Amino acid sequence: MIKRLTASILLCMLLGGCGFQSGMNRQIDENSSSKAIRLSDGHEGNNSNMPETDTNRAGYVRYQKKQITDQKEKTPALNREHLAHVITSLSVQLPNIQEAATLVTDEDALIVYRTGNKNRDESADQVKKTAVSVLPRYYHVYVSDHPEHFQSIANFSRLQTNSRDFDQILAKTIQQMKHAPQGGDISRQEDANGMTNSDRTMRRNTP
Repeated sequence: MIKRLTASILLCMLLGGCGFQSGMNRQIDENSSSKAIRLSDGHEGNNSNMPETDTNRAGYVRYQKKQITDQKEKTPALNREHLAHVITSLSVQLPNIQEAATLVTDEDALIVYRTGNKNRDESADQVKKTAVSVLPRYYHVYVSDHPEHFQSIANFSRLQTNSRDFDQILAKTIQQMKHAPQGGDISRQEDANGMTNSDRTMRRNTP
């Protein structure tokens, strides 16, 4: 269920965020380098009544490297608030999760939730895996079922990520949240929060 919801919402994000135009399939010219090719760039006039965003259609975009390096097409930036919305929306649909809040920064996601599940590790694992399924793979995810952490992450909504002492305050909040169950390891190379040995070394060496 989570995978289907995630796929549907992410598809909406991609189609809506990239400004897709109505239309049908077009033939791909192997030698074309003038523009990106999208399935939605179709034969003119064929589908004038088709809605701007059709969630039943697949998303497809093809670029040549030169198009990106020449900045003919801008690489889209992550919409952190939209990611936070998707994670929170999916989390509250999980069993025994009554409330959730999500903070997304440049490489971390902090999710606080309220659960009626007596198995706290199970809920932590479910919420964390939901976030991991939505976020880019390099993100680290921290979860907590402690109610006081709702306010802790809400305080960051007034700050910019380049604000003074942002990283130090964030690190302190993460350490506090880690006292709550974090679920199982994400993989053999990553701990429960998605941290690898190289990630830890890099953070220690960051000024």
